Amino acid sequence: MVTRACDIAPRPVRWAWDDRIPAGMVSLVAGREGTGKSTMVLDRAARLTRGDLEGTHYGRPRSVVVAAAEDSWAHTVVPRLLAAGADLTRVLRVQIRLADL
Repeated sequence: MVTRACDIAPRPVRWAWDDRIPAGMVSLVAGREGTGKSTMVLDRAARLTRGDLEGTHYGRPRSVVVAAAEDSWAHTVVPRLLAAGADLTRVLRVQIRLADL
């Protein structure tokens, strides 16, 4: 099916993180290795689980889904979430296999 863009009505965006990450949608952060992408994303996830991320859900803690293919959850992801003050009961891990990509 092909649809012309002029036939699609735009809808307002709800932002999980003001003007940066849309709520309820998949987001990808790209960049060179070693620039802090994972640390930044896990910090924002931690803030969302506490309800203090500036955006639609501010003041209302939310759960987050994390798919981390490169880092060990036990050695890297969970310690970073703890350091950022995440509510770990609100962090959901999606396991992916690099072979599936």
